[in-house]
Amino acid sequence: MNPIHKIPAGARARLRLLATSDLHMHLTGYDYYADRADTSGGLVRTAGLIHTARSEAERCGATTLLFDNGDSMQGTPLGDLTARTPARTSARAHPLMQAFGHLRYDAMGLGNHDFNFGLDPLLVMLKTAPCPVLSSNLTGLGGQGLAGIAPFAILDRAVRAGGVDHPIRIGVMSFLPPQTVQWDAHLLKGRVEIGDIIGSARRWIKTLRQSGCDVVVALAHSGLDDAPEHAGMENAVLPLAALAGVDAIIAGHTHLHLPGAAHEGLRHVNAQTGEVH
Repeated sequence: MNPIHKIPAGARARLRLLATSDLHMHLTGYDYYADRADTSGGLVRTAGLIHTARSEAERCGATTLLFDNGDSMQGTPLGDLTARTPARTSARAHPLMQAFGHLRYDAMGLGNHDFNFGLDPLLVMLKTAPCPVLSSNLTGLGGQGLAGIAPFAILDRAVRAGGVDHPIRIGVMSFLPPQTVQWDAHLLKGRVEIGDIIGSARRWIKTLRQSGCDVVVALAHSGLDDAPEHAGMENAVLPLAALAGVDAIIAGHTHLHLPGAAHEGLRHVNAQTGEVH
């Protein structure tokens, strides 16, 4: 593992990671089922928080990266409408992709619910993605192409340290639960395979480090479960965090908070700070 960049000690601390997860197509701060505004959530509200976080990082001289961790395209009537009108979607950018472009996302991963509409509508929606779309443990079967979905991304950026801008290479992987194929078997069986998260991670960590990545980030649409590691784990963040070569993890899927009391008592987890291993 030989990073191609000689970055000074502490320069990686100048990198700030921002992320969204499990948006479930809540873009506008509106409760479609109650037919009324709901300003407590939604990407419109989150956009202000992203702007604030970026401004704080800039004042500290830090470089920011913004990711999405999956389950972003399904969950509201707006998501249903755009998925069921593929001709319209292909002619015009998907609303979520427009929002991600406006907010300058650096990469996005896929979650299990992003496949609820089927593989073909998903690939149409992703045609207008403004950033790399990743899924490191997803492969097509029988020569089935997955146009627009890559196993990883390498992002070349710069961090400022000692008054000098230093190039830094960030490798990004993304994983979703292998159970996705069973949950949407009527749509996915015979078309895709979703491999074990930890086994896939070991493979791609080696590739990214050999490609000269100084930092490796895992977008894990997966939660925390302190069961012993086993093949096909749905919530595999703890063994993923134990792998050498992973510097940061964005987790999700379970809709639980970390830091927070929901993860009190889990081995290797500091529920107060959010640190794992």
